[in-house]
Amino acid sequence: MGMKNTIGMKTRQDRLGLGLAALMMAAVWTALCMVGCEKEGDSAAPVGADPAPLTLVPASATLSATQTVAVLTARGGTRPYAWRVADASLGSVPDTDVATVTYTRTSALGAQVIQVKDRNRWMAESVIRQE
Repeated sequence: MGMKNTIGMKTRQDRLGLGLAALMMAAVWTALCMVGCEKEGDSAAPVGADPAPLTLVPASATLSATQTVAVLTARGGTRPYAWRVADASLGSVPDTDVATVTYTRTSALGAQVIQVKDRNRWMAESVIRQE
């Protein structure tokens, strides 16, 4: 029985091990390169993490005919904020990005929905009933 010289020769098992290692390294590299590659707005998930859920205080209120304003405050979320009213015929909020706004009603009766959105597009609402 003669011995074969195997120095410098790779066995099939060695080649398979190196191939798997290279494949795993390629997979890890691809995963690392893909993290954070989405453009803002491409993902359904909000950008970044909010320090706390966005809420609007008060969640609801009622204004009598003699009450003309309600003060609303956004809490949590990520600034800047964007404010809007559902029905401009019932009242308005100023076009501002601050946390606290004053809603000013008209003489019309009804229920106004006031919305605030934060930088990550989270939204909170408050309903103001106008009697």
